[in-house]
Amino acid sequence: MNSHQNPSEIQNNSNMPFQKYRAFKTIDLPDRSWPSSIISKAPLWCSVDLRDGNQALIEPMDPDRKWRMFKKLVEIFESDSPFEALYPSPDWPNTPNDKGELPELKEYKNPKGEVFTTTYEFPGGVNDDRWYHWRVHNWGTKWEAYDRQEGDIDKECGYAEFSFNTAWAPADGIYNAIIDKFPDVGISWFYDEPGCELAGYLPD
Repeated sequence: MNSHQNPSEIQNNSNMPFQKYRAFKTIDLPDRSWPSSIISKAPLWCSVDLRDGNQALIEPMDPDRKWRMFKKLVEIFESDSPFEALYPSPDWPNTPNDKGELPELKEYKNPKGEVFTTTYEFPGGVNDDRWYHWRVHNWGTKWEAYDRQEGDIDKECGYAEFSFNTAWAPADGIYNAIIDKFPDVGISWFYDEPGCELAGYLPD
């Protein structure tokens, strides 16, 4: 699979550990089907809302520090690749595998000779899927944030809201990276997947 494919165009079932996220308690409503449903598989998509605000801190930071931290985090989520900015992936094309081999860029063409996808492969045609395993392990999801939208942004009060989609899970590795790099910024990280009745706040 090409790591640059549009997530909206392709998605498969996952083996993500959905059991670590608590489900809502069921409700006994005989005339409804969803209140008594129990999660039995990971969702295909997960919608995430991110809010950060100085007012959430027990001891608010001074104005200068508040502004620097707030501005930096807003800039990251206004960029094209916020997850990469917060938790950079290795440079896979220049990282040899266990055999000391480097992957090569391969183009796949349709019968008309048009390139329809590209990927990296090692000698022998073995696909370089290290990016996939690394992201799932470190980010908690295989793709960057997508379908991103900006909500309320109040620079004077130091408040901003962003929403985006992720594959399978709410990207708890990215949430942890924000907490580590921006310890003085209050974060609210809400996720939901209505199709599986999966919702909550990180940390769970």
